[in-house]
Amino acid sequence: MAAWLAQLETEGNSIFLVLGALPAPSPPAGSDHHLLENFHDLAELRERASKSGGNPLASEADSGDEGALWMQAMVEDQVESKPRISTEQALSSMREMGFKTNQIEIALRLASGNGEVASHFLAAMEPVEPYKALEDATTWAKVIQASVLGLDLEMASMERLVQGMLRVATLLDCPQEIQRNAVDLVDLLVLARFLRDILKHQSKTWDTAVANAGEMLASLLSLGATRQRQEAVGADDVEVIIRL
Repeated sequence: MAAWLAQLETEGNSIFLVLGALPAPSPPAGSDHHLLENFHDLAELRERASKSGGNPLASEADSGDEGALWMQAMVEDQVESKPRISTEQALSSMREMGFKTNQIEIALRLASGNGEVASHFLAAMEPVEPYKALEDATTWAKVIQASVLGLDLEMASMERLVQGMLRVATLLDCPQEIQRNAVDLVDLLVLARFLRDILKHQSKTWDTAVANAGEMLASLLSLGATRQRQEAVGADDVEVIIRL
């Protein structure tokens, strides 16, 4: 909660503490969409969270266009913008929001280490679809293969590459049991090699931050291949840590 409040404050929001007994919960009067968009039933929120597609902040279905436009603005401004919160604060906030290690690591690479921009990338991330890919090994294998192959794009926009790489990172954050059950369905080492071939081919067209994120993603795929086969991770294997 403290991390959420700190980020809201640094972003210029006003925070109010309401004391006293609260009225009985009831939806706002009227049927106007904008009056109802911030009113949620607890059961509804729990159901939505179970189908968030890897983005714990995923909101209403009509928010996609706004998120895409907002992400594009962040991409354009990230070089010139000065972080208003420290990397440590951003990391704490991202973890508290529910994002996982690989998602955060790739987001930071895409944002050139700017924690504030990285958290915005994650907040605007499109949920993985179908969400069954995060629960079923067969679907996971098909989606991660398609997602990596989908990065082989000529003249792709920064926004599309950000979304694609965060999608792969989200899939790699799935439970190890799901990944191990997919060992005969998809070879993560082959996908890692394919991604490195893409990086070589796109070396002159991709932004440096995207290329760095791609290299990290290839390393995560290689490490995933090792874990997928339940082999011990030795000293020569990639060590994935979030560097402050």
